[in-house]
Amino acid sequence: MATKFGTTGNDSFNLKGAWSGTLDGLAGIDSLSLGSLTRNQFTITETASGSVIVDTVAVASGGSTSHITMNNMEVIKYSNKTAQIDLTTTALPVVDKTSNVIKYLDALHNRIDIINSIKLTDSSPVIKIKAQQFIDDQDVLNKITSKFHLEIDATSNSDINITFSTNVHGAPSATHFDSITHFNAHNTISYSSALSVVGNNGSAVKGLASIDHNSGIAKFDKTDNTLAKQILAVEKAMGSDPDHSAGHVAIWANGSNTEILIRDNHVGTSIGAGDELIQLVGVNPVHVGLSSFDGAIHYV
Repeated sequence: MATKFGTTGNDSFNLKGAWSGTLDGLAGIDSLSLGSLTRNQFTITETASGSVIVDTVAVASGGSTSHITMNNMEVIKYSNKTAQIDLTTTALPVVDKTSNVIKYLDALHNRIDIINSIKLTDSSPVIKIKAQQFIDDQDVLNKITSKFHLEIDATSNSDINITFSTNVHGAPSATHFDSITHFNAHNTISYSSALSVVGNNGSAVKGLASIDHNSGIAKFDKTDNTLAKQILAVEKAMGSDPDHSAGHVAIWANGSNTEILIRDNHVGTSIGAGDELIQLVGVNPVHVGLSSFDGAIHYV
């Protein structure tokens, strides 16, 4: 597609008929006029890199549409220039591939105030990032409305506190959870409120886990032998307690991994949409210690 460039001054581009291509205003205050199109006849999205995408809707059946990529452009005018959108202050939805969102996480963080949501276009998105980047750019991750798997690499030679909060990416399940690789002695896992243990600490029966109130370690009836069943059994054990505060946690072995389930402050014994399930890859629960001193999980 063609590219049109502006100048170092203030430039105005006018859409006359259907046109698809790229506009680069370069410097100055640059605008695109969409002629007589009204606000419901075009959409505006943004890429992770910051390009603004304008797609027009066909005015008549079978009519042509425009797809315009804009860089260094500040204003869109419409309705015969009687209305306009300031792109420097208007919050836009970001729509892009996961790889681009990962690549531009820091840039997205820097303009987070003018991003209202982020949609990942991949069918099964996986975001793999370092622990420090998870900490630095969590505000960006919380803008993502798509369901995705988060994989945090905790490799570090310095102390890192990996803090989670209410899950906003869909209820956890045996196939939808976050994971941490290389969890080690430099790492701490915390929550937006202090972690604590409640729930059934008696015998485990089918569909109901037993949770040790000191360690948070959950044990199961032999019939609860899949991750899906174990999640439900832990939720029932914690949810049956009258205390529904956020931050209640359970820890258990799942093969060579450790599962950590943190409940949000919801009532009931079912899985909550805001609950957080974290898988520590290749870590035995013997190395996962819940501290009553700081309400966090440490490598021991």
